[in-house]
Amino acid sequence: VGGGAGGGPAPRKMISDIESEGLGFKEKPDYFSLRCTVVYVNTEKTWQYPSNPENKRKVTEEGGAWRDEKTGQIMDKCERRFIFSASFADLTGPKFLTVFDDDAKKIFGMNADSMYDLSLQDDTKFQQTFKSVLFKEMILKVRAKSETYQEETRVKCSVVSAAPVNYRDEGRLMLENIRKYGIA
Repeated sequence: VGGGAGGGPAPRKMISDIESEGLGFKEKPDYFSLRCTVVYVNTEKTWQYPSNPENKRKVTEEGGAWRDEKTGQIMDKCERRFIFSASFADLTGPKFLTVFDDDAKKIFGMNADSMYDLSLQDDTKFQQTFKSVLFKEMILKVRAKSETYQEETRVKCSVVSAAPVNYRDEGRLMLENIRKYGIA
């Protein structure tokens, strides 16, 4: 139950398995893959942050320049990076997952700087870009780890890799699973 390290193979699970198998409650995180559909992207909260292009840390704007709080470095330009919560669903139900920059680029087909520029130039196209990914089928590798905040423990799930569904590979996987039951 659960997967190996972040780079290793990840067993295929259903969203309901996260709760039913207690994924994420061990000492180490669980890694698994999901075949699921994007059903909601939260744009009400922050969906991006300005970062230092060298170290990816958050920067703040000060008088037309950007300052890295950790290093004190001042730069003329920042790089925007995605970070947002999205709901993904399979036939067993929905689950909110945190999506970070590299995988968000794969989902949207553009970087956060381009998306931010679009938000400033044309709000209708910006909103349409978020809507365009809804109902897109994806194969996600997910990391599940429990966190305790204000004496409440919950499992936080985040995407560690995302790819569109390869229907040829999925067909082969289904055939392998059917053969395991001696049907084909």
